[in-house]
Amino acid sequence: MQSQHARFLNMIREEGKHNMFDAANLLIKRFELDLPDARRVLSEWMQTIWASDQHVNESTIRPPSIHERCAWVRKVRMELKLTQKALANILGNAKITVSQWEQFRRVPGEQIIKHMILLLEIKGSRLGKKYGI
Repeated sequence: MQSQHARFLNMIREEGKHNMFDAANLLIKRFELDLPDARRVLSEWMQTIWASDQHVNESTIRPPSIHERCAWVRKVRMELKLTQKALANILGNAKITVSQWEQFRRVPGEQIIKHMILLLEIKGSRLGKKYGI
């Protein structure tokens, strides 16, 4: 991840107008990255932000809301063209859990988000085909 990417993502986040889980598309438009590179940059940026001790101030960092996480789960599932049952099988969860995430009745944890980012990264690869994505 280059510093220009981090500055751009920080600016978008501070504006508060975009769901940061969808920022990969903004990176593609702004820096002409391909989708896997944009997702990698976004993932690295998110890990840096969440792991950083210097971003304790609430006005500087705002973790994704419950609504953003739940909406992102559905968006990713649809992008991967998976049913709730198929996604649940891949993640090792019950189908009802995926349904509850998408209905904002349950919050997906950090591990689920990380696993779904990995699913996006392997989409179309040989490993992705093994999982039907």
